[in-house]
Amino acid sequence: WLFYDTETFTHNHMMRTILFLFCIGAVLAAVANPKKASKKCGPTSNCLRNCGCDASQMHINDLAVHEWGTFTSVQGSNGNCQAGLQWEEEALPEFVLGRQNDFGKAMEEVEVFGATKSMDWNPTESRFLQVTQKLETPVLYFYSSEETRVRVNVDFPKGIVTEVYPMMKSFTPAYKHVEMIANGTAVWDVQVAAPEDVLDVPPVAASSIWAPSRRVNANYISNTANKGDAEHLIFYRGLGQFEGNVQVTSTEHSLTVTNTAEEDIPAAFVLYSDGKKGSIRPLGPVRGMGEVATTILGDALGATPLDMELFLIRAQVLIETALVDAGLFPLEARAMVDTWSRSYFKSAGVRVLYVVPREWTDELLPTKVTPEPSIFERVMVGRVEVLLAEQETELAKLLDSIKETDTAAEITKVVGTEFAKLGRFCEPKIRAVIPQTSLTSAQVEAVMEVARTFSGKSMN
Repeated sequence: WLFYDTETFTHNHMMRTILFLFCIGAVLAAVANPKKASKKCGPTSNCLRNCGCDASQMHINDLAVHEWGTFTSVQGSNGNCQAGLQWEEEALPEFVLGRQNDFGKAMEEVEVFGATKSMDWNPTESRFLQVTQKLETPVLYFYSSEETRVRVNVDFPKGIVTEVYPMMKSFTPAYKHVEMIANGTAVWDVQVAAPEDVLDVPPVAASSIWAPSRRVNANYISNTANKGDAEHLIFYRGLGQFEGNVQVTSTEHSLTVTNTAEEDIPAAFVLYSDGKKGSIRPLGPVRGMGEVATTILGDALGATPLDMELFLIRAQVLIETALVDAGLFPLEARAMVDTWSRSYFKSAGVRVLYVVPREWTDELLPTKVTPEPSIFERVMVGRVEVLLAEQETELAKLLDSIKETDTAAEITKVVGTEFAKLGRFCEPKIRAVIPQTSLTSAQVEAVMEVARTFSGKSMN
């Protein structure tokens, strides 16, 4: 495996430097010849994409919308998605609204069933309420040459929108009326500000997971019903119940990524991190109805990992390049990578990241923007957290060492060290291991309760 391709990295760095110098030259040329520089550019022009120009340089009445986000799942060695994806590891700002209290409307105390603010149902009550996919941080950016009013309709047929900002005009299912994780909708009416207007947005710390998403040249927006709800973007999250089109299976010595749909996956990567070192391997495209296999040699997936600093540089360059190739502006790609840098790259574990084909995004999240934009780019990343076959075997042995008479505290003492390593994915990963154990039904219930406790502890 090529874990650190100096020639490729140097080439990418050199191309970015050349592009930067070219942009500087363009600015100097504009100063020298202002008449020539006055030409406007459209929402997909090289100027807007490469030089980071803002919407004031677009044709009149142009509207471009760009979206990015992540679908996250957990799969065991057999490639089956596991339930228990409702947990979070990085807290959202206080101003974000969630279903748990009817998006800020309900004043009564409500029980926490999983991630903060997100749930007004108990996923343990029914299999129809279990979460197998987490829709994480989709954001919508708007680029317009003038102030305009926009309506956004998001449908989530196989899930429910759970956290948002700014507030929606309407949503379904109604508060505390979730009978199954399906048929979610969300509607926003927002005012897109003129490109020269700067609105007051809620403050966040520089270290907040929210901060990177603002480092773009998009127009500001505000909620038409509440002018105080201003931002650079529309934000939403959701929880879903579906398998997806990507299966990641593993044996003792191999890992295979299978595309079960007809559309090609543009780019896929296998990553490993122990929190201090990491490695990334580009798998290239995964053709429709095809698969890509790779060899596993030890925990590091075949080679000595890079120190975290070098791993982050290599991983960021590779992922950002794939996102730009898929349609994002460079600043948007950087914002997405910076938002998920800790979770994608620093969190311990093995994961597969891939660029979701546009057709899948439109099927999973049918979205309508009115008025219809001249360009609507949607770039989602699929994230599959992988529990390797060897890891399952070791965890099954650990669970089988639990005695029938062990209390929750005694179970925690036995499994605590290993469960803590699994972080927020403890519940789904232990679900994948349970069928390989000889635990009684009572033991399984007790173990899963402990696993949920460790998933909940992962919140920062």
